[in-house]
Amino acid sequence: MLADGATGYIDIGKEIAVPRFFYYGRWYSGVEYEFRQAARSLKVTVRRLPSGLIDMELTPVFSRFLGDGGNLELTELSTMVTARSGQTLVIAGGDTTGENVASALLGYSKMGEKKRTLITATPHVQ
Repeated sequence: MLADGATGYIDIGKEIAVPRFFYYGRWYSGVEYEFRQAARSLKVTVRRLPSGLIDMELTPVFSRFLGDGGNLELTELSTMVTARSGQTLVIAGGDTTGENVASALLGYSKMGEKKRTLITATPHVQ
């Protein structure tokens, strides 16, 4: 539940510690850890319009570790939609061979299997 004009989000993923080594000349002098998150997240900002309709800005973000020491692949898309209270919106991508942005963002492949991510949002006015 969000108030008019508010932003909410959900993150599902994991964090790993990526070490950063510091050297003084040829000698190792210390280490610091940076935490990086690979996740699927959705940020939603809602605004109630004078007409009673609801504007929703939906920003899904998908990131994954590349397995080469902490580098991430990041895919993000943002869209603005208008709906009535109680109307369900579905955002979906095509298969992973598609060339368009939605397919690249919402379709993914895992061990040769093609998968799709569906995002549903239903605004309600209380």
